[in-house]
Amino acid sequence: MQSMQVDAVEGLRTTKKRATRTQLITAARRLTVEHGLDGVTVEMIAAEAGVSVRTFHNYFPTKDDALVGDQPELGDEEAARRFVAGGPTGVLLPDLVDLVDPSRTIDGTDPSELRLVHTVLLAEPRLLARQLAHAMAQEDRIAGLIAQRRGRTAPDAACRTVAAVVGAVLRAAFTEWVTADDGSPLRSHLDACLAVAMTELGPDPAALREPRPSADLEYS
Repeated sequence: MQSMQVDAVEGLRTTKKRATRTQLITAARRLTVEHGLDGVTVEMIAAEAGVSVRTFHNYFPTKDDALVGDQPELGDEEAARRFVAGGPTGVLLPDLVDLVDPSRTIDGTDPSELRLVHTVLLAEPRLLARQLAHAMAQEDRIAGLIAQRRGRTAPDAACRTVAAVVGAVLRAAFTEWVTADDGSPLRSHLDACLAVAMTELGPDPAALREPRPSADLEYS
């Protein structure tokens, strides 16, 4: 009984922390749309969210961190292992899209919040540069996984090019999804943009099918 009570308290504490974090992110973005990045202070964000400055710094080191918010992660280790082993379908681009699909962390998010993110990033070059740096880091990791899938020790130009294509597909799909505002899932836009890429970039999508690597290839 005592253990259940402790778990319940921990669960409530975690939920409260998550809610406070979300309030700070939303406040930072709304204020930035209204006043511009340079016109917003940590004090303003904290006041808008109804917390102290000290509480703000418990969650974010700077206002820029609050504005960018939580970045979707690139799959998990199990998904990466499955991709390196040649899965889940054996066709490179669809398998990559399955790996990078952030739907599990984004679907269900308030669409107005996502449009707010989009507006802030387009309006503030400093934040956009930060977002692009994050995207480039993701593409580097994707290129590394492609190299492992192909049994290579390091990414080459082909691996990096394919990674860039997948990054472009993801960004295009996200933009289409946010601007559509029709309740459709992000995955439907990912699949549509993937279909365009496979049609426009190659005469025969089947040519992208690859042999599976040997069973003793290790994922690292």
